[in-house]
Amino acid sequence: MKSFIIEMVVFLFLLLSLSSAFSQVLTLDECIELAITQNPQVLGSRHELNSAKAQRYQSLTALFPSASITATYTRLDEAPYTVMDPSSFPFPLPDMEPMRIEMGKAEMEKAEIGITQPLSLQLFTALSLANLGVDQKYLSLRKSELQTVLNTEKAYFQFLQAKTFLKIANASKAQIDAHIKDLQNMYEQGMIHKKDLLSAQVKSSEVELLILQAQNAVQLSRSALCLAIGYPQDKNIEVAESLSFEDYVFPLDSAVAWAIRNAVDVRLLDVGLAASKKQVTLAWEGLLPSLVGMFYYDYEKPNRELKNDWYDHWTAVGAIKWDIFNWGGNIAAVSKAKEQKKQMEFMRKSAMDGIALQARAAYLSMDEKRRKLDVAKKELEVAEENYRVTSDLFHAGAATNSELLDAHTDLTRAKLNRNQYLAEYNIKKAELEYFTGQLEAKIEKISKKEE
Repeated sequence: MKSFIIEMVVFLFLLLSLSSAFSQVLTLDECIELAITQNPQVLGSRHELNSAKAQRYQSLTALFPSASITATYTRLDEAPYTVMDPSSFPFPLPDMEPMRIEMGKAEMEKAEIGITQPLSLQLFTALSLANLGVDQKYLSLRKSELQTVLNTEKAYFQFLQAKTFLKIANASKAQIDAHIKDLQNMYEQGMIHKKDLLSAQVKSSEVELLILQAQNAVQLSRSALCLAIGYPQDKNIEVAESLSFEDYVFPLDSAVAWAIRNAVDVRLLDVGLAASKKQVTLAWEGLLPSLVGMFYYDYEKPNRELKNDWYDHWTAVGAIKWDIFNWGGNIAAVSKAKEQKKQMEFMRKSAMDGIALQARAAYLSMDEKRRKLDVAKKELEVAEENYRVTSDLFHAGAATNSELLDAHTDLTRAKLNRNQYLAEYNIKKAELEYFTGQLEAKIEKISKKEE
């Protein structure tokens, strides 16, 4: 029985070890979906949006009557009274004592229902501002999603770059090890000098350092991707795709125009400008009178005749308040709101120019990476052919070992350059899509697909 328990424990331990060894394979779309549903910054922005919605509802309730109920119980040490001096009477009786007259009761109870209805244009303007606040928080949420998805795409492409980097390094190591094996046989047969073998071994050590660098890059880029999608940084994940090239077919002018029209920052500034206009309206409305209507229904004792009986009565109150003079404070508030609106207009103009410049810079940077990628592809083709020809010449005795090692180095460098430029092109393309609004369309498409 004891041995059976030990075997079961060992089996469970092995099962857990195997399950932890398996990694979750994710596509780019799956990473984007995880980012917009699990990233802490996005979740925080959603709570800000919910808070703004609650604020809007609170502003809405200010337009409607409010009701309150109040109940009080009062107990005095003695009932209030007054003393009448007989000498103050017109015809006082002889030997008349001062009279004590009760003016109330020592015990009083009261229940009151009050209804209040404010009447002010400022309440409607405040509701409009609250609606704009919801719009602003919604756009802030969308901006947070876009930035998170952009970071996710960058991390995804960098992870692919690192994995390809490691693959290239391992392939380079396999090539150089195979070459060292050939050199070892040739050295034993006296066909080459030992320095040729040593040179190849030094090159193998250099490639080992390259592999170590690639392994570190894989670990760091995997952790960065986990961070972007809301996973623990030590989560074992893999990617289901490889780096590929998809041309961006739209011209520069179209990209800049889309950025000015669709960028989330522009829409945020539009909401801010609309809010500043509402603030001007709110300041003007501060010059107008405000009204409030109140109605109270009371049920209390003692009654009006000071009898210890319950009775009911009601009270209606209408009040108006108009600040007709406060040393120009309201006029100053209007001027302040107008100046803030003008400031927002200039900020919007400056921001739109900045967004156009960012889109232009992103497009040109992407185009630069595309051109470098074209050059890297040609370089790789030449390096592959050069390595093949040099290898054949070396085995035919027409090329030296140094020439073959140089060809191997050129081939490895050409592969790494193509891998780097391909990843950088995809990253710059994602940045351009962020500025032009195309990334937002991608998010909506993925969200609808999951629904």
